[in-house]
Amino acid sequence: SDNENDDSNEIITKKVFENAPPLYVLPLYSILPFKEQEKVFKPPPEGSRLCVVATNVAETSITIPGLKYVVDSGKVKSKVYNNTGGGISKFEIVWSSRHQLNRELGVVDIRKEDTATGRLYSSAVFENEFSDFLLPEIQKIPVDDVLLQMKALGIDRVVEFPFPTPPDKESLKAAEKRLVILGTLQNLEKEQGYKDSEKREYSAKVTPLGKAMSRFPLSPHYGKMLLLAYKNKCVPYIAAIVCALTVPDLFLTSSTTTENEDEIPLFFRGIRCNWGDVMVLLRTVALYENAKNRVKFCIRNGIRHKAMVEIDKMSIQLLKETVSEDTKLSPPDDEILDTIRKIVTSCFIDQIARKVPHDEAKSEKALKKAYRCLECDELVFIHPSSTQFQRLPDYVT
Repeated sequence: SDNENDDSNEIITKKVFENAPPLYVLPLYSILPFKEQEKVFKPPPEGSRLCVVATNVAETSITIPGLKYVVDSGKVKSKVYNNTGGGISKFEIVWSSRHQLNRELGVVDIRKEDTATGRLYSSAVFENEFSDFLLPEIQKIPVDDVLLQMKALGIDRVVEFPFPTPPDKESLKAAEKRLVILGTLQNLEKEQGYKDSEKREYSAKVTPLGKAMSRFPLSPHYGKMLLLAYKNKCVPYIAAIVCALTVPDLFLTSSTTTENEDEIPLFFRGIRCNWGDVMVLLRTVALYENAKNRVKFCIRNGIRHKAMVEIDKMSIQLLKETVSEDTKLSPPDDEILDTIRKIVTSCFIDQIARKVPHDEAKSEKALKKAYRCLECDELVFIHPSSTQFQRLPDYVT
């Protein structure tokens, strides 16, 4: 009978698993420390089987010896931008593309003939849910820097430019609005010859400030930060912050505390963590720069050393472009620290969020820790790893 067959299959399956050697499970992803990544290339402990749980970092760039089975979920974590909401991003788990999965299967077959591939989705899902290709990068990210660069080159109507794959028109409109708020493009609503909304859309010309900012290969927000820092004579500090904001995944753990307070030099104790995450980044870069053994400093504080090396190199490059004097981070006084905070706020004026008032949050539990952004219709929340998560200030940037 069917019940007897089911029972016998279950018994066989249990015996197979009982007799199977234990799994030696290792993770593999891009920000994993190099020493941890190396473990997947070494033989597993005797009597065990190697099982690697990997992101698509392992898709084409590496070959793991002894690889026999590949199990593919068919999903990827993709960064999605709200183009009309201040360029705020979030990660979403989405289906991959047919092209990417077929390429992956081809690579597996080439690597080893007896490798088998299992897919955790049906052929119907593959045919109906998967797109042929993933969206091009220009259609997935804010185009503020592209728009500013092209405007600086004299291409005022970027929307009419013959891109191989054009960005979304709404993305261009939102980017132009943000650049106007930053002062890098003209505000045509105040111009006499542009009262007609059709003439005004996509036609703003670059300002002298925007022209200067376009020289930096950075987001316009960061370019403006460097220019204001030059004006206020605090370039080394802002350059350190910009580089730390540019390089992703600086901290390997959720903790943003660096070193015991007693071990921190007096000058660094003034940069309080409760002043915001930006000050945490500044203190981290400063402590790294003054550390006797930088590798040990990163290991001890859960910081990705590769990211700090990248920040250090980028900071040197930016400082060469903006200042000629000594660029060592010297002790900042209260006035400089206050100036740094003002610069950061003014350059991210389009991303200021206000806490939902207490009376309104009372009626709905979901609004208790919510914030409303200037340019975003959706509610936003402070990340649990932030230094402001417990404090919940009235305004955040």
